[in-house]
Amino acid sequence: MSRPPASGPAAAATPLTAPAPDSALPIAGALARRPDTGWVSITSGGTEIACTVRVPASADRETLLLQKLPRTPRVTSVSAHCVVHQFAGQAVGPDLHDDALTAEQIEALTPVWAAPGGARPAARLTPADAPLLEALARDGRLSYAELAATTGWPESTARRRMQELFESGSLYTDVESKPEMYGFRAAVLLWLTVAPSRLAAVGAALREHEEIVYAAAITGPTNVQALAICRDMPAFYRYLTEKLGSLDGVQRVESEPLLRNVKQLGTVRP
Repeated sequence: MSRPPASGPAAAATPLTAPAPDSALPIAGALARRPDTGWVSITSGGTEIACTVRVPASADRETLLLQKLPRTPRVTSVSAHCVVHQFAGQAVGPDLHDDALTAEQIEALTPVWAAPGGARPAARLTPADAPLLEALARDGRLSYAELAATTGWPESTARRRMQELFESGSLYTDVESKPEMYGFRAAVLLWLTVAPSRLAAVGAALREHEEIVYAAAITGPTNVQALAICRDMPAFYRYLTEKLGSLDGVQRVESEPLLRNVKQLGTVRP
């Protein structure tokens, strides 16, 4: 997975509403096939879609997905929010869900540059990396030889650039899984209204909650979006009332169960 540079794409958390469940799935499928979307999910009663859109800062306004969505047939409303700071999820924050390895094993497998306090090189993504990222988006397991054949680069160039991007943190690995296969059947999207003076503190607290797999500060009437994954709805209720509800500064909580993930971060093939 690639991490956009500060001057590059911004992420927008975008809920859409379709009038009927039979409209939501085709629209979600069309969104999932776009290269600029991620985390496309059907929520609530099957009539709402949540997705993340990467919006290039220099994009032509007429070509932006967010400009086209309000004119899409069967979409009755669109609400877009810009992600301004990410607290947890993907390459941000601790991994509180993987205890398969001991602390000693994790330390032995962690590169020096990825360890706390490790010095990271200054390499950042550039437009010239587009062929490499497109190839990895289709299959993140490609060998250096396969990447060279796909991009047209010499194998030594592909190897060197991959190492530079990994070591700088611009490129990282992630694994997509289905939580329900491991007994976690309650995925709930959360929209929080937090007092601005407590925003950083609440974000730091969410980062330490093992139920939270993603949390970010966003623009809009609610200023924090998060995703909680629990074993079942009774477990989510306990999380909501005992942990989330007790955080100082949380003024309001809205929740939507995720009924179906149509796309996570990987490319959806036709």
